[in-house]
Amino acid sequence: MKKPSILAVCLIFLLGPGALIGRNAAASDPTNEQMISNAEFMAKQQSEGTAPDVVLPLGSDLDQITRETLGLEKNAYVTPLIIPAADANSDSLGSEYFFSFSSGTYGYSQSTSCHMAPAYLPHGSGSSTVTVDNFFVFALDNGTSDTTYNLWRKDTSSTSAPQQMGTITTSGSSTAIQVLGDTSIDNPITSSQYAYYVTWCFNGAGQGTLGFWIYYTES
Repeated sequence: MKKPSILAVCLIFLLGPGALIGRNAAASDPTNEQMISNAEFMAKQQSEGTAPDVVLPLGSDLDQITRETLGLEKNAYVTPLIIPAADANSDSLGSEYFFSFSSGTYGYSQSTSCHMAPAYLPHGSGSSTVTVDNFFVFALDNGTSDTTYNLWRKDTSSTSAPQQMGTITTSGSSTAIQVLGDTSIDNPITSSQYAYYVTWCFNGAGQGTLGFWIYYTES
């Protein structure tokens, strides 16, 4: 069996299996496909409704492929980015923490410990820009101390310190879920140069995290 080309694999990854529908349909067609030109073959696919959604010019540089060159509209990302509590991890193997299957809560009723979770924010490509607008946490705080949550970005090409983008602190003591947000985001424009994540520390029993929402816009 002929192996798919690197370009075909990249298209499947970027656009989903539907991008190569035309190729699959043609492969099953017993007509003399090899005897007609590319233009005629594409016209045949268009008339049959089996043409792929996007066709790249031959010799396209895969490093230069953007949403625009693929014919995709901007604002195609879905906001907010939702980070579940299940993504959280402790910064120490010795910390006391747990994830509750029944409530979907991370760390509730545990002692002092610090934690982090990745934030897989999209970044712009070509002429598009992705800007982080708001950072929200769904938290439980029935302890004697407050919990502070921080959103960070880290330049992966440098050993410099991470830069804080947003911060949220719980308030008071209650068994109710607190939904808190920071709408004043620093360094809001995302880039492939950075990795993004959230950190926080529980200061005693009765504190927990249910998840995060990060709103952003593409322009």
